[in-house]
Formats: sequence, C-alpha cells, structure tokens
Amino acid sequence: MAYGAKLATGYSKPYWDGLSKGVVRLQRCSDCGRCQDFPQGRCRHCLSTNLGWIDAAGTGALHTYSTVHRAPSPEFARHAPYVVGMVRLPEGVQLMARILVADESQLRLDMPVHAKPLKFPDDDWVLGFEPDAATAGRAD
Repeated sequence: MAYGAKLATGYSKPYWDGLSKGVVRLQRCSDCGRCQDFPQGRCRHCLSTNLGWIDAAGTGALHTYSTVHRAPSPEFARHAPYVVGMVRLPEGVQLMARILVADESQLRLDMPVHAKPLKFPDDDWVLGFEPDAATAGRAD
C-alpha cells in the first residue's frame, strides 16, 4: 500500500516536497487569505482557484490524540503502538500527524508541539509533531 509522498498528486506535491526538506507547507488562497489542508484545486472557503503555498510556522497545539495499537496496514504495523493526533496550527488549519512520544501519559490537550517530519526506511515521509521540551510530561 502506498502512503505519504508516494501518493503525491499535482496538488499535493509541494506539500510532500516541503516535508522532505523539514518544512510544513500549506496551501493558501490569494483571494481570501485562508489556508487549507488537504491541497486541492479550489479554496474550500471562497471557491477561488487563485491558490499558492506558504511555509507554515511548524508549531501548533495538540487538539486530540489516540494510540494506535493495531496498524491499518503492514507499512505501519512495525511502528505500533504509536500515537496519532490532530494539531491546530496558528495558520488556522488542523493537521493529522504522528505524535512523537514514548508514552501518551506525557501528553495533555492544548500542549504546544512543533513539527518533526519523519523519514521512513523506504524513503517516504510522514508528518510528525513532538511536544515542546518545556512542556513535555508536565501535568497542569
């Protein structure tokens, strides 16, 4: 099963190219100024086709998360158990990504995280986020 950059289309190729360079890229509408994910041919907010790309700050807040014990495909089975979550970015989008922790007890909702793209052994990339060092494992 293909995943990550191997599924890149004309719309998503800039995203995957950025990830391979350690940068999270987002599609932004030049008319309404809003960002979107998943990349597509029209702005989901105003339907404009006047879209470009920006480099995101690479920071965000953990919105929700779950530990995957049974991977959805063989490509991910060797990584189980692993944590996935939704991260709110300051650019106004939420992204699903791997959450890079050894134990989910280190996580809390709304904790600050930063992007850390992961390169898998087959040369594909997956977006990951890890807790900021100052807040990792801290119970509030």
